[in-house]
Amino acid sequence: MNLKKGSALLLTLFIVSAIIVVALGGSYFVMIGLRSGNLQYDSSRAYYVAESGSERTLNEVRKQGFNLKETPFVEIFNVTIPEMALNKEASYSIYNASWNPIKLISVGTYGRTKRSIELEF
Repeated sequence: MNLKKGSALLLTLFIVSAIIVVALGGSYFVMIGLRSGNLQYDSSRAYYVAESGSERTLNEVRKQGFNLKETPFVEIFNVTIPEMALNKEASYSIYNASWNPIKLISVGTYGRTKRSIELEF
């Protein structure tokens, strides 16, 4: 009689252990998905920050007509955007990569993510 009680307890422990292992494995994959989603969100924000930097640069070129040919391979603008979502720092930098044709690179940063856009005209 005692042997049957002990085996039922052992079987119950194995079943509970299996359920815990499956639950922990599932929560691990959920956490990976959340991190991946946050990284994708930050990457998209960095892209739009780079896009806004390129738009500002094109506007400055059209308005003021400054000569980009005089400053090859240097940083033209570096702007930090105050308080965006989730209090992560956002900034963009514009670089003049070449002058024939004029090629600009806008690098947007949001949190720890960077994206770049290349403009050529």
